[in-house]
Amino acid sequence: MAEVGHGVTTRRGDAWLDLAWPDRKVALEFDGAVKYSGGEYGDPARRLFEEKLRQDALEEDGWLVIRVVWEDLRRPEVLVARIRSALRSRASRSR
Repeated sequence: MAEVGHGVTTRRGDAWLDLAWPDRKVALEFDGAVKYSGGEYGDPARRLFEEKLRQDALEEDGWLVIRVVWEDLRRPEVLVARIRSALRSRASRSR
């Protein structure tokens, strides 16, 4: 079952996953351009680097992370296929 706003603890601290299937360790993370735009979000290069470190820590803990951008929502059938493929690849984890 998918969970919205699923919290996990990694070696880099706590992280909130946009959407997660914890039993399979599959996460869907939405990447909007706003968080990389500067201003109140800080230096875009630093923000991108921090996001990379966060992803590394999640992957080290066994998470498969699906990255989604606005464009992906224009082809929901492709996105659903990506999610299903990821969940199938992790099916043995739930047994």
